[in-house]
Amino acid sequence: MGWGHLDADEFMPSPEAVERLQFEIDAYNARRPEISREKDRRKALYMGGMAAVFVGLTLVGWAVIADFDLLSGWGFAWGVLCAVSLLGAHAVAVGPAQKFQQHLRSTLFSGLFPFIQDLKYRHRAQPLSYPRLPAAAAGRHNRRSFDDVISGTYNGFSFELYEAHLKVKSGKSSARTVFQGVVVGFQGPRRFPGTLIATKAVGEVSRFLRDLFGGGGLEAVKSGDALLDTTYEFRSDMPDIARPLVNGDFARALDWMREAWPGEPARVALRGDDVFLLMPMKKNCFELPAIGVPLSYEAHVRPIAAELAAIMATAALVRKAIA
Repeated sequence: MGWGHLDADEFMPSPEAVERLQFEIDAYNARRPEISREKDRRKALYMGGMAAVFVGLTLVGWAVIADFDLLSGWGFAWGVLCAVSLLGAHAVAVGPAQKFQQHLRSTLFSGLFPFIQDLKYRHRAQPLSYPRLPAAAAGRHNRRSFDDVISGTYNGFSFELYEAHLKVKSGKSSARTVFQGVVVGFQGPRRFPGTLIATKAVGEVSRFLRDLFGGGGLEAVKSGDALLDTTYEFRSDMPDIARPLVNGDFARALDWMREAWPGEPARVALRGDDVFLLMPMKKNCFELPAIGVPLSYEAHVRPIAAELAAIMATAALVRKAIA
């Protein structure tokens, strides 16, 4: 099995498709300056107006109420109300520009990924496969947000790909990110009768604390490759069934990914019919430039297709490795 081939260029749109995409880009760029100026005007009007209202009410409060104090608990609540109102005014002000850009994204995505059949695109909606994502792979969390969600059929198998930011928050402490990046969920080539996860190896102290609060009934499984076992930690509730996978092509695929995708190691989870590939990333893979920037196919749009092609080729590699 060869692990080094990942040529995204073979998945790029045809010249005819690029011509259609360029037509949409040109139409977008023609309207973009007007929409951008309108967004700036709306921000000045909505946020400036809201700020003026709160400044005026604050001055009236000082003049009329003898014990008016912005440093008191009441003053803190007033400040929070002001901040929330300004955020709301900002959202209303930029809403039309965001809607304009989002329409372009939906249009572009339908022609940008010719290697995906039955493509569907959603924005900031909860992915259908998310509830089945094992917490042991994603990290236990109670805060979640999603950005782009793309689903369809690739290379003969159905998938759902989404950008996720998962956090955990307890008490008054700040929320801590447990995963940020791209998740690809797809049906495995064969059913795994339990759960198997491959995640970044952790130190003894972190492992002790995790097991102290419950390890989810998962036991450690070694791959037998010393270098791989220092990078990845394999755990399963069916260790005897998981061991041949961990010692075979699945481990080799992970070793390949470690070199092909530098940075924090990708995570993989198998549970029943589902396979999840989690690729930690700080950037937004499918982000378009701000509306004030002219859109270019080569500089902004083509890299999105190449990024998705590379991610899906990696998912196909993982799927092949566990067949």
